[in-house]
Amino acid sequence: MDKIRIVPLGGLGEFYKNCTVIEINDDIFVVECGLKFPDVTKPGIDYVIPRYDYLLENKDRVRAYFLTYGHDSVIGGLPYIIDKIPAPVYCTDITKVFLEMFCRHNHLDTSKIDFRIVNPSDDLIVSGHKIYLFSTCMNIARSFGIAFDTDQGYITYIGNTVYDNNNDVGFMLDLRQIAKISATKSTLVFLNGSDYAAKKGYTNPNYRILPLCQKIINDHPGRIIIALEAPDIFNIIAVLNEAVHAGRKIICYDESTQDAVDAMLESKCLKLDKKNFLPMGEVNRTRAQEILVLMTGFGSKLFNKISLLATHLNDEQILQLNKDDAFIIGSHNEDSSEVAFTSALNDLYRNDCKIHVFSSKTFLKMHSSEEDIKTSLSIFRPKYYIPTNGNLVDLFANAKIAVSMNIGLNHNNVFVLDNGMVVEFENYFAKVLPQKVIAGNVYVDGKGIGDTSTNVIEERQKISGDGVIILAATVSKSKREIVLGPDIQSRGLVFVKENDSLMKEILRVFVLNIKQELAKPNYSISYMEMSVKEQVFKTIRRSTLKSPSIIPIILEID
Repeated sequence: MDKIRIVPLGGLGEFYKNCTVIEINDDIFVVECGLKFPDVTKPGIDYVIPRYDYLLENKDRVRAYFLTYGHDSVIGGLPYIIDKIPAPVYCTDITKVFLEMFCRHNHLDTSKIDFRIVNPSDDLIVSGHKIYLFSTCMNIARSFGIAFDTDQGYITYIGNTVYDNNNDVGFMLDLRQIAKISATKSTLVFLNGSDYAAKKGYTNPNYRILPLCQKIINDHPGRIIIALEAPDIFNIIAVLNEAVHAGRKIICYDESTQDAVDAMLESKCLKLDKKNFLPMGEVNRTRAQEILVLMTGFGSKLFNKISLLATHLNDEQILQLNKDDAFIIGSHNEDSSEVAFTSALNDLYRNDCKIHVFSSKTFLKMHSSEEDIKTSLSIFRPKYYIPTNGNLVDLFANAKIAVSMNIGLNHNNVFVLDNGMVVEFENYFAKVLPQKVIAGNVYVDGKGIGDTSTNVIEERQKISGDGVIILAATVSKSKREIVLGPDIQSRGLVFVKENDSLMKEILRVFVLNIKQELAKPNYSISYMEMSVKEQVFKTIRRSTLKSPSIIPIILEID
């Protein structure tokens, strides 16, 4: 009988960075390999991806990656690890387009990725295992859930899906395929998304933005600027189609927005003619009531774009807001982007334009709410259940839903896991193994992957919080004295002119430490810098109660 293990490497106890390892005997399948965006406590970090030590240790057993849809939370980590752990990548054509777009933006090469393009309801055989896909209803077209066939039953992963029977082609849940899968064999374990588990009711229809802004698009007499999340393809398509129907031309705000629209046109999920688009250069030469400007981005980056536009600091400054404009924020405010959202809103209100913001009660993401989760559980009726994708409070809310349904799920067969925990299934019985695998975060900083340590981030936090002091001097090895300097530079600590005595004291301590070290028979520049750093820090801390970064630079000549 098949021996099964499930090992989550990301997405549990956090938003995004989804990554789940499915092991069937000696074969490993990676379901999703995403990223999350850093919060304000990670200055300089571009992305956070899952630690992949476990995959690296077992790279010879990795048979395939499955990317269920094209959101960065699902695809963004893959380009950074696939060259180290190569395997075929199964995804739809639209997901491939968005992965390639992500890689272009980050100067990553996709030429060596072994793409295996699938349809959302295909039946596959991968490394001798039967695998069934089924179309789901999410904000990116042609998303899918996945069921691995084992002799203990199906391992079924659905991520997040909403139930909407009146949706557009490409965004429809394939109930026929789901019924076929659930009827042929029982589900051993079901993995289901948790982001909205605490929300009552169904997500449908509150994920649709068009009913909230349709009247604005049709009736507003001036220009419309709308800011939408780049992955929210469903609502972008709806807004652009309505704009064309209302006789408006579409202008992409910047290059990244243009790339997102080009990706939708290339994948044919957006079916508009090029005549419906104008370049940004035409924004002031076209009648205001005939223009809709689309701005897209991710989380804080989108809100930062809004702030730059509202404060007239945007790059080309061709577009400037005026009192006749309507600005629609169609993006969701999350914990990691709260500061940027508030700043963007404040900056917008300094302009005279009409501002439209939708509350989280009337406009939801396309994630499974309580009734969506109950519907999925009613269909699959699994022997075991694992809530996935969400903060810990969401995972527990999801588990409570399952236990409350009276379908045989209870505290013995519902597992609320943390990243790195291992659940093993053998002879229809499951147990959580006492030994965890290595899990956590890998920081992507520019072109560096995993080379940004916690100490570096702490230094950046100090610089952003209490500033930095740079001390420089050149010493002569033969004369055993300072021959150039000393010099001091302060940024973000104190106003130098008003703290002349503190600067003089810092220089005094700096010079004294250098002279004491030079007096030793065998001095060390590295030890000298360390000693300076320690003594100067104590001096500043004693005088100001602040903890700046101290950077001593001591050069040696002769």
